[in-house]
Amino acid sequence: MTIKVTIIDDHIMILKGLKSMIDGVENIRVYGTYCYGEDLLHFLKTKSPDIILMDIELPDISGIDLCKIVNEKHPEIPIIAISSHEEISYLNNMTNAGAKGYLLKSTDKKEIIFAIKTVLSGQNYIDKRLKEKLINESLGFSSTETAPNLTKRETEIFELIGKGCTNKEISALLSISKRTVDAHRQNILKKFDVHNTAELVKKGMRLNLLK
Repeated sequence: MTIKVTIIDDHIMILKGLKSMIDGVENIRVYGTYCYGEDLLHFLKTKSPDIILMDIELPDISGIDLCKIVNEKHPEIPIIAISSHEEISYLNNMTNAGAKGYLLKSTDKKEIIFAIKTVLSGQNYIDKRLKEKLINESLGFSSTETAPNLTKRETEIFELIGKGCTNKEISALLSISKRTVDAHRQNILKKFDVHNTAELVKKGMRLNLLK
């Protein structure tokens, strides 16, 4: 029996690349490609693919919201998210929305086909690189984490943050305005890909940048 795969992604080259890979595999063929969520939903009113590969970022709707809608209206059709985002938060959002799998767009043909067959067998599938990342995070570290490049001033502020200094205290110690400290702190959080001081300090200690 031929497996019918529908793909939705707003990048034409990604669609063409995935279609080329999948159509070249025996007993698997692409059954519709779409760039817009609205078009996919219209297609699903009369057609029923065996599985959907779904991008997270679409021009008319979030892939996360679309995943929820499709999962509610067509729970019999499993969804594999396919994304360039390696952050675990995206994986969690898509699985919570009902996705049965999560692949990175840099995934090779062999893994994509294996993921499709795995999900259709009733199991969930996570990209092998993200699976390793999940295991590392559960243990409190990540072998792939590297320290970001900070400017000299950012390094000074980062070290003072690690010592528990407030922005006002840092401002006084470095003889710069509090507003400047605020701006540097936000840049540091962004470079470390964290959301608050607690996460920053934790990550700094994990990378052996803070004691």
